[in-house]
Amino acid sequence: MGKQKFFRYENKILIIMFFAMGLVFFDRMAITFLFPFMVTDLDLTNFQIGILGAAVSFAWAVSGPLVGFIADKNQKRKIILILLVVVFSLISFAQGLATGFMMLLLLRLLVGLFEGPFLPIAQSVMAIESTPSRRGFNMGFMQVTSTGLFGGVLAPLVLVALANAFDWRMAFFFTLIPGLFVAILLWRFMREPQADLYLSQNNKLEEEKTDPKPLKESKVKFMDIVKNRNVLVSMVICIFALTWFNVFAVFAPTYLVEVRGTTTGAMSIIMSTAGAAAMIWGFTVPAISDKLGRKPIMTMFALISAISPLLILYFDYSFILLGLLIFLTHTGQGFHPLFMSAIPAESVPKEYIGFSIGLIMGVGEIFGGVIAPIVAGYMADTIHISAPLFICVFSALAATFFSLFIRETAPNKVKKTAPELKERPVLNE
Repeated sequence: MGKQKFFRYENKILIIMFFAMGLVFFDRMAITFLFPFMVTDLDLTNFQIGILGAAVSFAWAVSGPLVGFIADKNQKRKIILILLVVVFSLISFAQGLATGFMMLLLLRLLVGLFEGPFLPIAQSVMAIESTPSRRGFNMGFMQVTSTGLFGGVLAPLVLVALANAFDWRMAFFFTLIPGLFVAILLWRFMREPQADLYLSQNNKLEEEKTDPKPLKESKVKFMDIVKNRNVLVSMVICIFALTWFNVFAVFAPTYLVEVRGTTTGAMSIIMSTAGAAAMIWGFTVPAISDKLGRKPIMTMFALISAISPLLILYFDYSFILLGLLIFLTHTGQGFHPLFMSAIPAESVPKEYIGFSIGLIMGVGEIFGGVIAPIVAGYMADTIHISAPLFICVFSALAATFFSLFIRETAPNKVKKTAPELKERPVLNE
């Protein structure tokens, strides 16, 4: 057998999606690191900060499953992804022109509307194009390592530096440049994925003629997807996992500056270590789950993630040591690709991958991205500014508990028999 080339299409599309998904979260997370600069200029309250954080999540929840379903059915993933990138990049640029809370709120809703479908569509592409034995790694690397690098490491360092050197408006203007670059990459190198193509275990792309038995998968009813055990449990996990992620991202920077007295520069370094944690755990956790199983690995790393908000609250030593400990314990985003992408992709027919991922993301965004930041902001104003971080701790523990109810789907841990939808994964069987 000849030696496999690194730049076969599976790896090419993984690299392109890595940069594209990183851009999405670079833009989504930009405002959280710029809030300390915007609060005085736009006279924002903690409650309004929570609403602005929730606005994007609400738009993601609405557009994600809807456009993901359309892309699955019409097989137009490439052109849809390109249009999404161009439009949300232009809207992100326009955020630098905001003059008040209401204008910024409208722009955040619009940018979320066009960002929301990107993840489910991109992950449906990766599910189809990936070798089954490395599907977890591919989906985690694309979804979380990219978002950790661009949204967690580069965003606080680059955007805070721009805001300090110029102002927060210039930081938003900057986001247009990488957006147009990614759109060009997608147009030039991506091909339209086909549901009847998949990568075999020896990493060669094979075209499979549709068998009469797999054809029946396309006749699966909508409610069969909604009632699937792994899809249902993943929705619940997603609610708590996104609460942990969004509330921490929105309120930890402001807590560090206003309560802990750290400088904006030190805050950016601490928050960048959380991004670095996501970058590393984002591919190592799914890769480990490829070997040891999705369920035990997800449960373990969900539990560890409860520690990082406690460190923000109680660790009183140097910010450098705090950053190091955040890096070691901020493991929550490492298991996000499992419940949000890999497990649903391995639990439903491939014709419904984008929809199921979008559905899980949508439900999670409504509760964990919309309601949770608003409630956290209200509690910060009325009870104590530390309340949001305690919400993060509770959410991590809840995600740990519900992870125990997932049915295992990792190809290396599941026998490849002719499964039923409700009992075993059906993708690429």
